[in-house]
Amino acid sequence: MRRALVVLGVVGALAGSACSKSRLAEGDAATPTTPPILGSASTVAPASTASTAPKPAVCKDSDTWGLAIIKATDPASAAGLTPAQLTANLDAAAATFKAANPEFAAQIDTRTEIAKRKLAGTATEADNESDKTASEELNTWFVATCS
Repeated sequence: MRRALVVLGVVGALAGSACSKSRLAEGDAATPTTPPILGSASTVAPASTASTAPKPAVCKDSDTWGLAIIKATDPASAAGLTPAQLTANLDAAAATFKAANPEFAAQIDTRTEIAKRKLAGTATEADNESDKTASEELNTWFVATCS
């Protein structure tokens, strides 16, 4: 029996052998009669076997800092947090990430400071360009290190 396909959050049709179709018609409990929940084990592709090594801890630091950037620059994602709390979270995450990844301290500082300016509503077009450059450099590192 082929697996259900999930494309852009829409559950595709379940196709299978004549046997499984007849069991589906009979309401066999072993055959799902409702589509699986998006993101459940039945809809997730098998993990790649190419690399099973754990990711370096710095990847988690990067993720934490990245989430702090998102929350500081996207008000909808930071419900209930004050600008002071967002800034404190951003500074703490940046310090941890810089300590683990000092060779990118300049890029981390740049993106952190620009996120603060975006939070305050004072970011300029030049800030956006600097943010884009620093982001691209960090993304290259992230893909090489954490993917």
